[in-house]
Amino acid sequence: MQHRRPTLSPIVMALLALCLLCCACAKSAPAAAPAPSAPADSVQESPAPVQVSPAPGPSSSPSPSPSPQPTPFSFVWMTDTQALSYHVPDALDSMGDWISAKIETENIIGVFHTGDIVDNGFKSWEWDNFDLALQKFRGKIPFYPVAGNHDIGVRAQNYEGYTHCDFLNDFPPERKFGDGAVFYDLFSAGGTDFIVLGVGFDATRQFEGAFDWIDAVLQAHRDRVGIVLFHRYMDGKGETFKKSRENQERIVAANPNVRLVLCGHSSGVSTRYESYDDDGDGTAERRVCAMMFNLKGSASYGFLRLLRFDPLSRSIEIVTYSPYRDCYHVNRKTGESLDFTVEKGF
Repeated sequence: MQHRRPTLSPIVMALLALCLLCCACAKSAPAAAPAPSAPADSVQESPAPVQVSPAPGPSSSPSPSPSPQPTPFSFVWMTDTQALSYHVPDALDSMGDWISAKIETENIIGVFHTGDIVDNGFKSWEWDNFDLALQKFRGKIPFYPVAGNHDIGVRAQNYEGYTHCDFLNDFPPERKFGDGAVFYDLFSAGGTDFIVLGVGFDATRQFEGAFDWIDAVLQAHRDRVGIVLFHRYMDGKGETFKKSRENQERIVAANPNVRLVLCGHSSGVSTRYESYDDDGDGTAERRVCAMMFNLKGSASYGFLRLLRFDPLSRSIEIVTYSPYRDCYHVNRKTGESLDFTVEKGF
C-alpha cells in the first residue's frame, strides 16, 4: 500500500517564500554608524541663520535739501548832527536808543556817519553830547564816521580837532591814513563781500599821498563791492561840487568795484545814478548810486536813514525816520512818503 506524500497548498508556499526573502534583506543591510559625540568641553554652534534679502525695488535718490537763502541786512546812516550835538542832545539820545533797540529786528550790522558830527570839533562837550548816541551801540556794531568841515573847525580846518576822537581807535593802524582822516574796513553780509571807504572833508587835499593809498586799498580788494563815504560830494540838486570832482574822478570813476556813494554837507536830499565804461568798449556797464542826505531845521531834528539791503534782488530800500519826532520823512504838501528803493544797488 503506497503512502502519498503530503503536498503544501500554493498559498502557504507563497507565504514561506516571502518570509525567506525578508530574512535575507535584513542580513545583508549594514548597521548604521553611531553619531560621534562631542567632547565634554566643546560648544556646539547653532547653524547661522540664512539672511534673506528683499527683492530689489526701483532705486530712489534722496530729495535735495533747499539751499539757504542769504539773509537781508541793514545799515543806519547818520549825517550832519552838528545842531543836535550843540543844543539838542535829547535827539541824539533817542537816536542811540532806537538804533540799539533795532539791531536784532532790522539786522543792523553798522552805522555810517557822513560828517559834521559836532558843530565845532575843538569843543569837547559837543563830543560828549554825541556820545549819548554813540555809546548806545558802540561795541555792538561798527561805527563808520568821516569828518565834516565842522568836525575839523570851520575856521581852523585842522584835523587835530577830529583825530583825537577815541572811536577812531576802533580801526587798526593799517586801515587808517592821516590818523583816521581816511579809513577802510572789510565786512561780509548776505553772501556778498564789501569794502567801506571813508574819506573826510578835504582829506585828499590836506594829506599828501591820500589818493595813492586809497587806490592801493581799492585795487587790493577789487573783488569786493565798494561803499564810499564822503562829507562833501554833491549838492541838493544832484550836481557834483567843483572841489569834489577830483574825488569823483580818482576814486569813484577809477575803481570798478565802487557801487554806492553817500554824502551830506549840502541841504536837502538828492539821488543820482552815475554810469561808467570801465573796459573802454564804449558801453557803460557799471552804475553807481550816489545819495546826499541832510535835513535841516527844527522840524527835521533826529532824522536818520535805514538802508535795507536785499541780497536776492540786490536792492536797497531807503527809509528816512526820526526817533526823536517819531515820524517818517514825507512830502509836506502831499503827505506822500519819500522812501524809495535803489534797484540793483550792489
